Amino acid sequence: MNQLNRVLWAAALAAMLCLTASCAANSTYGSIRPSDAVTQSFKEFKVNPDYKYYTKGSGAQPKAVLGVDKKYTLDSSAWTATDMTSEKLKSIVYLVNLGAPNACRYVGSNVLDAQKNIVGVFYSEWRRGMVLVDPEKMTVVVRPDKRSKFNLPKTLR
Repeated sequence: MNQLNRVLWAAALAAMLCLTASCAANSTYGSIRPSDAVTQSFKEFKVNPDYKYYTKGSGAQPKAVLGVDKKYTLDSSAWTATDMTSEKLKSIVYLVNLGAPNACRYVGSNVLDAQKNIVGVFYSEWRRGMVLVDPEKMTVVVRPDKRSKFNLPKTLR
C-alpha cells in the first residue's frame, strides 16, 4: 500500500507540473526587469527610434517614462504619449530625478513579455508592476506597482 501511495502521489505531482507548465506557456503576463544598460541609456538620453514613448504623472514632474516597441500598441489611458527627442528625454530624466535623495533612485528596466522577449523599456522609481502582452492583438498593458520603491524613509520619498 505504501508503494501504491507513492505512485499515486508521483502521478498527481506530474499532472500538476504538466498543467502548470502548459498554463505558463500560454500566459500573457510579462515582467519589469531592472537593467543597468537601460538605466545608462536613459542617463545618456538615448531615444530608441523603434519605440513609442509615454510618460506617467504630471507633465511638471513625471513619475515614469515608458518606451514600447512600435510593433505593439499601449492599451492604457494612464500613460500620456509623447514625441520623444533626446532633448525632451533629457528634460524628463531631469524632472523625474528632481528631488531624489541620490542619483541611483530611478532605474531603467526592460519590459518583457511572457517569453522574456523585450517589448519596451521603463525608467522610474517603481521597480515592479504588472505587464500584460497580447501577442494576437499586439497590445501591451503596463501598470507599475507604486509600492515598489526602494525602502527609503517616508521623508526621503
